[in-house]
Amino acid sequence: MRSRLYLAPWWVQALTSGAFFAAVVAVGVLVDDPQDWDGALLIGVIGGLVFGPLCGWGGVREQTRWRRVAGSDLSHAELLVVHRATKKGPVPADPRLRLAAVRAATHSLEGADEDRWSDVIFLVSLAAIIWLLSLDSLWWLIALPFVAFVGYEMWAEPRRLRARIEVLSREVDQAAGPSGSANR
Repeated sequence: MRSRLYLAPWWVQALTSGAFFAAVVAVGVLVDDPQDWDGALLIGVIGGLVFGPLCGWGGVREQTRWRRVAGSDLSHAELLVVHRATKKGPVPADPRLRLAAVRAATHSLEGADEDRWSDVIFLVSLAAIIWLLSLDSLWWLIALPFVAFVGYEMWAEPRRLRARIEVLSREVDQAAGPSGSANR
């Protein structure tokens, strides 16, 4: 499902991101003031209408870069196979798709390594905001496990990608055989 969403058109990504953002913001407003349903709905809808298109646009920009790295000659079905292979899916039998998966995973790893400091700044800022909000209402402390999970994912993603590149590269090397040609 994540592969289909990642490769979806911009409007699907915008709609999905906007709806998720609207729900999170509405819940946040309701945690702060359980009686303010109108405000929660209004802020959620406005936030979703602003955030959704921005996120959809950013997602399509990254998707375009990813497609270029993976191989612009691949069909949509092949791109789904490559995307699944870069995450946790089965290693493709086709050496061309395995090589595309290695390139795509390497691209994702480079992006994760480049974003390391901005990720740390984001997490520290988010934790500080939650701490400040918890001075007013202890309900905000419920969000701390979410921050811990996001931090773990940011830490684990490069390690997972390196391991996946190793598995996919090993498969590519074995397919190449002693002559070094993947086409045999």
